[in-house]
Amino acid sequence: MKVLNFCAALLMIFLTAAGFSCASAEVVSAPEIALVNEDSDSEIEPSEELPVLMPDLRMPEVGEDAPLFEILTVDGKAYNLKSETEDKVVSIVFWSLFCAPCRRSMPILNSLHGEFGEEEFELLAINMDGERMLEGVQTYVSEEKFEFVVLMDEYDGETMKVADPYGVQGTPTIYFIGRDGKVAFSKVGDIEEEEFRALVSRELKKPRAGEKTGE
Repeated sequence: MKVLNFCAALLMIFLTAAGFSCASAEVVSAPEIALVNEDSDSEIEPSEELPVLMPDLRMPEVGEDAPLFEILTVDGKAYNLKSETEDKVVSIVFWSLFCAPCRRSMPILNSLHGEFGEEEFELLAINMDGERMLEGVQTYVSEEKFEFVVLMDEYDGETMKVADPYGVQGTPTIYFIGRDGKVAFSKVGDIEEEEFRALVSRELKKPRAGEKTGE
């Protein structure tokens, strides 16, 4: 997204837009969306309408290859999506400290991560607040004792390295990626615990590449 500041652009869209459209076949709109605002410690009040997508952004559709990336974890380690999650079911959650629905969801996601473990399932929480919020994110993650992988998206002055290829414009935005590396599900907004559990179970039941399904 070619803007001077991604978060400022989101705020402008939020204030001027009255509708919402989305390209993904399995994107489900939700009424409670909080957008990132790096320049304030307060939240932007959620709207009953989701903001209009920027014309140069689109969410990858179900069945498309999930965009690959390599960024740093919250503690500064390199994380490569392809090498770290090969043959795993992956859930990616884009979130912000300024997002109330995100903060409500994170403890639930931590519990679900513990339930499914890391052998076949990987949960990635990608923070969109920027480098200047790194210390705050580190403190929050440490205090809450999250056990899943927390990553920091990178802004290069024009684009967000991960959020833009995934068409993210509000938080939380959630993706599921199958073992084959293709998008299996996406959603903007809150996700319920049972819905999340059902999606993980569904994807884990799908055969690996080369495996035959049972008779």
